[in-house]
Amino acid sequence: MIEGQTLQVPDLVASLYSEWTVERHPDEEQLRHELEDDFVVRWCPDPEKRRKMRKGDFAQVAGYFWAGSSLERIRPLAEFMYWYFIWDDEIDCGDLQSDKIGKSLQTGHSREALARYAASMYNFVNAVCNVQQQWMTNFPPWEEYMETRMQTVGIYPCLMTMEYAYGLNTPNWVYNHPSIHAMFQETAFSCIIVNDIVSLQKELIAIPTNNTGHRATQIVDQIDSVIPLKMFHGGHRDAQTALNEVLGELKESRVRLDEAERSFLSSAEYCGVEWRQQRDDIAVLIQGCKNAILGNLKWSSVLSEIGLDGCGRLTVD
Repeated sequence: MIEGQTLQVPDLVASLYSEWTVERHPDEEQLRHELEDDFVVRWCPDPEKRRKMRKGDFAQVAGYFWAGSSLERIRPLAEFMYWYFIWDDEIDCGDLQSDKIGKSLQTGHSREALARYAASMYNFVNAVCNVQQQWMTNFPPWEEYMETRMQTVGIYPCLMTMEYAYGLNTPNWVYNHPSIHAMFQETAFSCIIVNDIVSLQKELIAIPTNNTGHRATQIVDQIDSVIPLKMFHGGHRDAQTALNEVLGELKESRVRLDEAERSFLSSAEYCGVEWRQQRDDIAVLIQGCKNAILGNLKWSSVLSEIGLDGCGRLTVD
C-alpha cells in the first residue's frame, strides 16, 4: 500500500509554530551522561537495546519539556522518559512497582497534584496494556484511533508533572477548566501526529505475498499510524494525499489550541485571579503545553533525520 512511496514533509515549525520558541535545559549534557551511564544500564541490560536508547536521546526531549526546572527536579522526570521507552518496548504490563517521579512528588508537593499525576500515570499504563492485548484485524475509525492514542501517547503524565518541575501551586479549578482540558487534548493530538509521521517506517513491515514475489506493506500487530489509516478510509493510493490530510488536521489542532487559550484567559475564573504569583504559575502551565508540542517536534526532527523543522523526505522501503 505504501511501499516505495516518498513523502514530502513540510517545515512544520515554520508553517505552524513560527512565533513559538522552546529552550534547551542548561544541564542536558550532564543529565544525559548520568542517565545513560547509570539508569539505562541498570534497567536495560541488553547492549543493543542500550545502543538504541542512547540514539533516542531522551535527555534532549526531557530538556525541552522541562527546560526551566532545576537539575534535581528534572532528573526523575528524564528517568520517566527513559523508563517509558524501555517499558513500552518490552510491554511488561505487570504492576508498576517503582515510580520514582511519584516518590519525588511526595516531597514538598500538594496531595492534589500528586493525585493528578498518579491518575494520569495509571490511566496511561492501563491504556497501553489494553491496546497491546488487542489484535486489530480492521482499520479503526479515525475518532476511535485518536481517542485510544490520546491515552497511550504518554503526554498527560508529562503535563501533570509541570507543578513539580517548576514548584508551582496551581489550583484545582485550573485543571478542571474546559479550556485547559482542550489545551491538554490538542497538545496530545500534536504529539500523536508528529510521532506517527516520524515512526511510519518502523510501524510497517514488508512481507512477500503469495508466490508472486511482490511485496505488500502490512501493519505490525495493530494499526498504529495515521497515514495508512487516512489512506484506507479516504480510498487513497497516494500516501502524500493522506499525509496532506493529516497535516491539515494538525493545522486545525493549532487553531483549536489558540482558541482554547484565548477562551481561558478571558474566562471569568481567570479574570478573577488577583494574586500575581498564581497568574504566573498558570502561565507556566500553558507554556508547558507549547514546550511539549514544539519540543517533541524538534526532538523528533533530529531523531528521524527527515527534517520536520525544514523540508524533508520520508521514503517507505
